[in-house]
Amino acid sequence: MKENQVNSVKDYLDYLKRYTKYGASKNLYFRGQLSKFIDMKPSVARKNEYLKNEAKLYKENRNANKSIIQNLARMQHDGVPTRLLDFTTDPLVALFFATQESLREDSSIYIFIRPNIDANSLEIKFSSFIATQQNRNLSTIVNKFNDDFHESLSLTRAKEIISKGLFIQPNTVVDEENKRMLKQKGTFAIPGNEIKDDKIVEIIPFENDGSYEEVVIPFECHEEIRKELEDRGYTRENLLGENNEEIQYINTDKNVIQLINPRVTKFRGYQKKYSVTAVTNMLLTYSEMQKIGYKIALKSKADVVWIWFKRDGAPNGINIVTQQWFKRALKSFFINIDSEDDEIVDYGELILSENRQDGYVCSAYYYNHPDMPAKHLAVSKNAITVNLDIKKSSEFLTLCTNLLKGTKLFITYKINGGEERSTSVTVQDAKTIIILEGYQPGDQVSGDVTLIVSILQDKNIMDEYGIDYENLTGTFICRSEKESMVYGRKHFFIK
Repeated sequence: MKENQVNSVKDYLDYLKRYTKYGASKNLYFRGQLSKFIDMKPSVARKNEYLKNEAKLYKENRNANKSIIQNLARMQHDGVPTRLLDFTTDPLVALFFATQESLREDSSIYIFIRPNIDANSLEIKFSSFIATQQNRNLSTIVNKFNDDFHESLSLTRAKEIISKGLFIQPNTVVDEENKRMLKQKGTFAIPGNEIKDDKIVEIIPFENDGSYEEVVIPFECHEEIRKELEDRGYTRENLLGENNEEIQYINTDKNVIQLINPRVTKFRGYQKKYSVTAVTNMLLTYSEMQKIGYKIALKSKADVVWIWFKRDGAPNGINIVTQQWFKRALKSFFINIDSEDDEIVDYGELILSENRQDGYVCSAYYYNHPDMPAKHLAVSKNAITVNLDIKKSSEFLTLCTNLLKGTKLFITYKINGGEERSTSVTVQDAKTIIILEGYQPGDQVSGDVTLIVSILQDKNIMDEYGIDYENLTGTFICRSEKESMVYGRKHFFIK
């Protein structure tokens, strides 16, 4: 689900600040890929023939001196189909891989918050052992595993292990020969398996195996993001051991845009103004749109030109970028009114003031998929049940709760059925006095107490409760597939 969009490395890093706590606990993983790949299946599950011949592929490529997981890791990086999925603990490595394709496609960063398991653990040994077995009868696999590794794994425990995806603890797949993995700060995840009648029948894609967040990187930004990453040392040479070569996209043709609703008006009473919406029939880089906009502006012979670039099929008003072209003689007039976010580009006889829009991919996605269920992190086993109540004393109202000191709440209320009012409250203690404008002892008060979303809380509160309030539970907490945000709400009525 495309919840968020970032347009630059800075945007991306700023956005990830909310995940600092999870990174410190080494439970944060990133994966970059093209958005058009709507599932996160490992390569061995993408074709039936691969899955049927998984054990054969392993046998043909294994090194007898290495563990199963070491062999699978090497096979994965050599392009041999395996049941492993690549992840990294470095968000910029994920961004690098998300923007390396030559296709004109958006890309996505998938962010997982998951516990991890040592590569030498029983769980990882057994999950990877499946790749070596042609027979997919679970009882047979368990017996063979116990014989080979001198273990006593039960069938019940085996089902628990392989039914869910497992993330391998970074730096525990130790293989000094696999330099690429070290450079990429890489690790792997092993997806879960679907089991029917004691037989492993299918690999479960990761998007069906718990919650994750998808951050979209629009194609329009790929070119500039690659340059930013290169300045930071994230290059093909450093990460892949390959030559740094500029990515070439398919050339654009004459029908790349469609001009909609062109109009000519007067600007400042006497200058010619030309306005038009340019619908892109294929995805374009910002530099390509600048070149196209420049040609449109020149051809119009107007003093001022406004061009709104939007994707084909995007709802009205959801634009990629707004270009404002003007003749050099008008530079001082327009530069003075430009916002700080606008980029100024000098094209000689014309000057471009460009305003790039945020969130246009996500906005269009939500518009076209209004019923898409939201994903949330699983509630922690140690989640606190929230208690909250509002009580009346002789002179004021008191908020009674076990929420932490510093937690921000929002209260909407009516006194004696009058107009609705609102106020903000910060929890001070187990009992916090609430000051309501207009309230007098004896008044009747009704309203709602809302726990604002986690990202708007102070960092120490968000760290305790979790970014998705996964450390809170109870009837006060509102967590639904119909809403992307988790919050808290309780109605109160006091006579």
